[in-house]
Amino acid sequence: MSIIKGFKAFNAGLISVYDFTFEENKCYHVEGEVVYRKNGFHFCEHLEDTLKYYTNTNNDVDIAKVIGFGKVIKKEVEGFSTDDYEVCVASDIKILNKLTREEIIEEMQKHQYNLTRMTRFITCYKLTDEEIKELTENFEYDILNSYIEYYQYGDKDAFKRRKKR
Repeated sequence: MSIIKGFKAFNAGLISVYDFTFEENKCYHVEGEVVYRKNGFHFCEHLEDTLKYYTNTNNDVDIAKVIGFGKVIKKEVEGFSTDDYEVCVASDIKILNKLTREEIIEEMQKHQYNLTRMTRFITCYKLTDEEIKELTENFEYDILNSYIEYYQYGDKDAFKRRKKR
């Protein structure tokens, strides 16, 4: 039996894309063979990877800490450019707790020096100015500012200006 800790995104109210409402601190089981995109509970080991499936541009997404167990498989998924990531699919899942915005930012603070993880997060999660400041305070990569300007503030010329520098 495998056990993997991770994160799962939901529509607001811990509601899945199939309109099933999950509850915190509860375990769930699926019958049958665990198959990516067909059968099983899907989740990601990295918080920002969940946002490939649910974007938070309108603040209508819940993210929970989870534990996948029983039969668990990992599937590498090709993203855009070099943005590949893994998805886990499990026969059993425990929804530990729904994260607050503060806990989400705190989780990402742990990875503030990882450009790939931060850009994945910034492209899909709508942040406040205060949250952006907190996340980027010690960030040393200038390119992150272009991602922030483009994805957070809608500045469509952010990357064009960067190329001119």
